[in-house]
Amino acid sequence: MKSGVLEYLGRAAIAAAAFVFLAACGKEQPTASIYPLPPDKPQTLSDWGILSAQKSSLNFAPGATPYELATPLFSDYALKLRTVTLPDGATARYEETKTFGFPVGSVITKTFYYPEKDGVFLQGVAATGVRDARGGFEFDMTGYRLIETRLLVHRDQGWEAMSYIWDADQKEAFLKRTGAIIPATLQRADGRREEFAYLAPNENQCAGCHATDTTTRAIHPIGPKARHLNTLSPIVAGANQLDHWRETALVSGDFDVADAPKNAVWTNPAAPLAERARAYLDINCAHCHKADGSASNSGLWLDWTEQSPVKLGIGKHPTAAGRGSGEYIYVIAAGAPDESILVHRMASSEPGVAMPELGRTRVDSAGVD
Repeated sequence: MKSGVLEYLGRAAIAAAAFVFLAACGKEQPTASIYPLPPDKPQTLSDWGILSAQKSSLNFAPGATPYELATPLFSDYALKLRTVTLPDGATARYEETKTFGFPVGSVITKTFYYPEKDGVFLQGVAATGVRDARGGFEFDMTGYRLIETRLLVHRDQGWEAMSYIWDADQKEAFLKRTGAIIPATLQRADGRREEFAYLAPNENQCAGCHATDTTTRAIHPIGPKARHLNTLSPIVAGANQLDHWRETALVSGDFDVADAPKNAVWTNPAAPLAERARAYLDINCAHCHKADGSASNSGLWLDWTEQSPVKLGIGKHPTAAGRGSGEYIYVIAAGAPDESILVHRMASSEPGVAMPELGRTRVDSAGVD
């Protein structure tokens, strides 16, 4: 747990620079409305009319609003561009603890990408980010490799998830219902290189994370909650993102941003350590490890509201033995991280041991630290 400081500073640099908005550059933008939505799952991402690759830039259609999370999910060091698009005149309903109430017709996108040099993915390299362009925004793809764009689409019957994989020419992304395995080389911030397989989820695996309520098994977005969005705006310098969403009618409701829930930015060394750890566990683990989640039978509940030390794992015995426990007896052995099951599983990339089970094959060393 000693090398995490450099990586964590690198990730902090990425987070700080992930969205840099520059002056309008006047490049061509998509002009067609994305509504009405396609009735099925189009084979190409561009058919949605939200994101399109033009020359060396990824262009966002007008109305596609970039957003950021205070503490994001770890996904094998991939960087992410997020957008939300609502039907004309529609607004999301503010919720204090749950995912915002997005109207039917809403589309959320998340594009995964890496800094790349000579075919090697780089960790700890700051992104140039998204910049203002005429009618929308654009992302300069120079020096970056787009891997995957995931969509969550709110239909009349509920949310549906899908994944599009970018081609080698970086011109189009294609629907992959069965997921994809993409061999790659990652260069760590300290120069070490390692081979890994980037895993794009199949449709069932999407539900494995996004079906956050075992009673309904319905898919829902995970990130767009008040506590994750209550952070600096990536669009308006110095502004709060929740304030900007309200001012632009992306969200409506009777709430005061000053009183809204707020998770820590986990890479911020000025924030209290416990708050940073809780924010990291909340976004990475709590969609399963909560009272109504798929891992509720573990008795380990990592939702941000949980206050019981035992349910948080402190001095708690595991509900099942096996190699996942590493022969340790406590989920969190206070003062002894190297004897804690939680750390053991976070520090593993072995299937059947590693946690989270989906979404990563690498170990987030800074997160473990």
